[in-house]
Amino acid sequence: MPILLIAVLAYILTQQETTYLLWTGGIVAAATLYWALYLRPRKGTRWLISLPEED
Repeated sequence: MPILLIAVLAYILTQQETTYLLWTGGIVAAATLYWALYLRPRKGTRWLISLPEED
């Protein structure tokens, strides 16, 4: 099943326009840089989940 999924995704990627793939790659790269350079070094103060206390 994983091999079939990889083949289908490869086929779908070959059918996309290059411009759309470049836009998507740029957005993914920007998000990765944001995580690596800003969020990850500040993991003690960013992306913290706090639950409200029950009465």
